[in-house]
Amino acid sequence: MDEAGFADSWTCRFADLLQKHFEQAGLSLTANQIQQFTKYAVELKKWNHKFNLTRIIDDEAIITQHFLDSLCVLPWLPLADNGSGIALEESLEPKWHVREPGAVRVLDVGTGAGFPGIPLGIYRPDLRYTVLESIGKQVRFLHHLVLALELSSVEVLHGRAEEIHRQEDHCGTYDVVLTRYVASLKKSARYCLAFVKSRGYFIAYKGSDISSEVQGAEQTIRKYGGKVHDVHQVRPDRTLVLIQKE
Repeated sequence: MDEAGFADSWTCRFADLLQKHFEQAGLSLTANQIQQFTKYAVELKKWNHKFNLTRIIDDEAIITQHFLDSLCVLPWLPLADNGSGIALEESLEPKWHVREPGAVRVLDVGTGAGFPGIPLGIYRPDLRYTVLESIGKQVRFLHHLVLALELSSVEVLHGRAEEIHRQEDHCGTYDVVLTRYVASLKKSARYCLAFVKSRGYFIAYKGSDISSEVQGAEQTIRKYGGKVHDVHQVRPDRTLVLIQKE
């Protein structure tokens, strides 16, 4: 089999694997989204050879540990089309106000190779995303990826969160701020909450046993205007900490 034939064969296998895992997770995909996620995997593998963007390069692991893990926050994102609230978790308050598509702003702090912001931008293009990264090689990859995937709802921002959060265009301007990197909740709350609008949310992706980390960060969270709203374990190895900006 020549190189082109091998690439076509891999693309078909990956697309089938992608659909299988998304269906198991209860998520449907359009033909365009299948194409975008598949191209994302292709570009991630290609760039990873030169820049070591991620240690996760197995096809199935890319789908489950990058794509689907990024999307586990979907039930807590506002529905911009009807403004009905955080639809899949009726216990969460307050309800989101009615917004037109594109009006809800989401910031992904320390996005690395684009997680969770890029998968969310593919799956929920009705929201506006800013993916923030400080490392140059990753920023170059993100710019390339946004163009390659034609993600008009995603903006790439190069800089350090500790500095960017002080800028007028970014301070207190986001409805939702996400982090999926390894910084402690106590440390990240200091600047992540500064990005959040009043009554908006800072949502941190964490591991399994985080009770002591949450408890140790509560004083800092309150100091910077937040309150732990919910701690929700979405999988055995993934917990979301939802902090509301008061």
